[in-house]
Amino acid sequence: MKTNTVYFSAFVIFLTIFISCTENDNINDFLEEQNFHEKTELKYAEKFTIDRYEDFDLLFIKSIHGDEEGGKYLLSDNEALINSLRKKYKWNNTVIIKTPAEKVVSLSSQNIAFLDALSLLEEVKGIDLRRNISNSKIHKMVSDRKIYELGEGRDIDLETLLLISPDLVLMSGTGGDYDPGSLLNGQNAVLTYEWLEKTPLARAEWIKCIALFFGETEKAETLFNEIEANYLNLKKAASGSESRLSVLSNMVYGDSWAVPGGRSFAANLFNDANIVYPWSNDNSEGSLFLDFETVLASASEADIWLLNSIGIDTIEDVLKADRRYEMFSPVIDGNVYNNDLGKSGYGNPYWEEGILYPDRILSDLIKIFHPEIENENPFYFYKKLPLK
Repeated sequence: MKTNTVYFSAFVIFLTIFISCTENDNINDFLEEQNFHEKTELKYAEKFTIDRYEDFDLLFIKSIHGDEEGGKYLLSDNEALINSLRKKYKWNNTVIIKTPAEKVVSLSSQNIAFLDALSLLEEVKGIDLRRNISNSKIHKMVSDRKIYELGEGRDIDLETLLLISPDLVLMSGTGGDYDPGSLLNGQNAVLTYEWLEKTPLARAEWIKCIALFFGETEKAETLFNEIEANYLNLKKAASGSESRLSVLSNMVYGDSWAVPGGRSFAANLFNDANIVYPWSNDNSEGSLFLDFETVLASASEADIWLLNSIGIDTIEDVLKADRRYEMFSPVIDGNVYNNDLGKSGYGNPYWEEGILYPDRILSDLIKIFHPEIENENPFYFYKKLPLK
């Protein structure tokens, strides 16, 4: 019975959108008549833009392919304007959202970090699954039944989502068939692509995008400026070190070892930390999928090995995964680190908090690769693995 209800609900949403798209005027006609005020200056982020008008903001989020328009969102705290626009234009490829949002569903762990930093977790009424999230406040709210778990991808519980009736649904777009975006048309759904940004500060700057839905732009600006200043100071300190150690990254899975491309998020972090990276001259922005022998030939003499793996807590665990790792110098010398410090059985703070706080990641890297630099910060994400 519940399955039938979900399908019926999805059908009603689709029918409503179809009718609105065929009967209403194009909202671009309205936009062309408005007085443009200014474009919000972004220092690093390239995947979204904010155009400010007198009574509303217009947010553009580029698609996963970058060459398409992507998402367009009109945001305003003027309720009369919002109601008028919704009545006349419905969605018409532009999602009309009243701010500040008060009931939020977050289907991605990355956005939880932004919401927490902005003191907005009380507005969260739904998530994907608690096992994907490391934030302890969210776990307590789920246990207290203040937050619903809705599921992942296209398996989300549409019936419960409709009962929540959120002002805003945040999700990280993947562009794949499992992406739930098309199921949520008409539900104030916003696809974010912070993970496509290739520099650490560009990802952190997405807090300005999220803050826009809650009228917290000034707070976001202040937070980002603090993170940026910390990051740049750490980068400057690392650049002045004459010590340059080399790094090996990740592990082999099956027949493939994914290492960061030379223009990727991780490679940019390595560069800013003044670390020697074997594939720094590569121009790939994503991962390079190499065989074991290629990695062995290029990085067997690396000074430090940084893992990004679940369930690896000792060097013995590393060797249990593949005995061939004993040929790498970091294993022999005991210089292996994993980025799951603070992990409590759910999610990984590195990929949740680290999106917003790249200064903390950079601080960890400096403590590992430049111990001669004075750094009173604790380790935030990385831990050194004992032998057993």
